[in-house]
Amino acid sequence: MRLHAPVEAVAGRIPPAAGLLTTLDPAEGESGCLLETGSESLHDLAGFLGSLGVPFSVLHPPELRAHLRDLAARYAAAAAEEGPR
Repeated sequence: MRLHAPVEAVAGRIPPAAGLLTTLDPAEGESGCLLETGSESLHDLAGFLGSLGVPFSVLHPPELRAHLRDLAARYAAAAAEEGPR
């Protein structure tokens, strides 16, 4: 995953056993950091990434992108609904 935040901003939110953070090189036109992580399920991985509170891009697996699209559609629909009065 590419996290669109400096490593210093997210390091305290990621337990050492949860993944490896690597700073991207601004001299090469890169910003943010890379997070190498994994999970038993796409749903758990999506929840973990969302809990970091920073924008991110999925580099792989492509199945995670599809899962995030599905979650985003369900969350958008839920946010648009008016609840019982």
